[in-house]
Amino acid sequence: MLRPFSYSFGSFPKSASSPSNSSTRGTPGHHPHPHPHHPPPIEELEPSALEVENAMIAINRFVDVEFDCGHFDWSRDHTFKYVLIEISSSVLHDRRLIVRGMTCAEFHADSAEPILRQIDKAGLVHRVLGGGRIKYTAPSKSLLVYGYSIGYPWPEGHFMNGESASIIKSSFPHLSVDWSNDGYYSDFSCVRTTHTFVDGDSGREDQIVEDPPSFDSFNNQQ
Repeated sequence: MLRPFSYSFGSFPKSASSPSNSSTRGTPGHHPHPHPHHPPPIEELEPSALEVENAMIAINRFVDVEFDCGHFDWSRDHTFKYVLIEISSSVLHDRRLIVRGMTCAEFHADSAEPILRQIDKAGLVHRVLGGGRIKYTAPSKSLLVYGYSIGYPWPEGHFMNGESASIIKSSFPHLSVDWSNDGYYSDFSCVRTTHTFVDGDSGREDQIVEDPPSFDSFNNQQ
C-alpha cells in the first residue's frame, strides 16, 4: 500500500556540489577552479642549423642575372623591360638582389612573373623593388639600363638602375654596361658612361665616369 508522500520546503539535503556558503555565489573574482584568460606566451624558437643551411641553398640557387629564362639571344639587338627583385628568407636576415628581364614582356609584371613563381615554390620571400628598360646592342656588346616602371615604381622615388647595372656588370664582365636614371631616351649620349681601362705597366684597373648632359642641353641638341 502506497503511503502519501509529504515534505516541507527546506527538507532536501544540500547537494555535495553546492557551495557551503551561498554568499560567494556570483561574487566577482571568485573562481573555485581558476583558469587564466591568456596562456603564457610561447617563446619563438631560433631556426636550426639545418633550416639556415637549407635557406641559404635555396637563395643561392638563383643566379644574379637572367634574361629570357636563360635563353637570351646575344647575337641580336634587344630593348626590353627588366625588374630588380629582392629575395630573402624568414630564417635569414640577409637579402639578395637579382635582375630579370623578358624580351617578349608587354608589361614589367611579365618579366617578373616567371621568377616570382619559382621563388614562391622555393619557400622564400620576394619583393620587386622596381624596374626599367634594358637596351642591348649586339655589335658593340653594350648594354644600357635606364627608365622606370609604372607597375613597379622605385621605392620613394629612389631609382636603382645603377645598382642593377652593377649586378649585370658583375655577371657579364665582358659587356660594356651603362646606366641612367632618366626616362626613355633613344640617344646614347644621354647616359652616364663608365670607361674601364687597365694600366699596361702596373696592371691596375681604373675607371673614368662621364656624367650625361643635362636635360635642357639634350633638348637643345635636337
